[in-house]
Amino acid sequence: MSPFFSIIITTYNRINSLKEALKRIELQTFQSFEVIIVDDCSNDGTKDWVEKHMLEASYDIHFLQTSNNSGGPAKPRNLGLKKAIGKWICFCDSDDYFYENHLSNYYQFITEKKLDNAILSSNALVNGNALFFPKLKTQIVSLYSEFKGSKFIFSSVCIDNNELLPFKESEEFVAIEDYVFLLENMVRKRKHYFFNNPSVFYEQESVDSIRLTNLNGQYTWAPQLRLYFKHHLYLTKYFGLLGVIMARLGKYLYLKTFRHD
Repeated sequence: MSPFFSIIITTYNRINSLKEALKRIELQTFQSFEVIIVDDCSNDGTKDWVEKHMLEASYDIHFLQTSNNSGGPAKPRNLGLKKAIGKWICFCDSDDYFYENHLSNYYQFITEKKLDNAILSSNALVNGNALFFPKLKTQIVSLYSEFKGSKFIFSSVCIDNNELLPFKESEEFVAIEDYVFLLENMVRKRKHYFFNNPSVFYEQESVDSIRLTNLNGQYTWAPQLRLYFKHHLYLTKYFGLLGVIMARLGKYLYLKTFRHD
């Protein structure tokens, strides 16, 4: 019988935090899940430890490894997506972890609402404080209007395993591949549901944080804005022909302001 959730964990040289993430997953009150660990060629003993842990774990666990270090999470996550057999897919960065009710909350909501296609995400805790507030998370504002970076904590994301578009692996999408993944999959008839009750611990101090792209202390929001206008995704979905006109006007103004020949 297929598990209800597939939990994809990507990691690189984080053996200690990975151990904590797996310990927390084992404590989940809802137990129909598999764990897929995708290692991006760590050199800290991750592979040996995981292979030993697989023999002792009380849940299904799979270990995959990239052929070479990819330098980002897109390729490892795509490997995990190909392996996943769960009805719903959850993501967890190896320096984050789930609280024990994370999966049960999602399972209860999915079954009560009889969801087939959806994206779920939750608030997260950092040093005892919640990151976001409900007023920031309307159905529309939650993703598309945030040019400075996705307001999603990716380790809280749960999405149906149904005709998913993969993560973009090219250099154009480095550091914003999670944003584009959610953007493209959301417009494929998926609605976003946000849980303000935090069920994830988020490590905000990671140097490879994917919640915000930061360069020398400045938010580099131009890539998101460029993709936004390039694909017309948000405007065309919600505003039809008017959205196309708005997107093209926005693209013109963007190019005029930011383009350097």
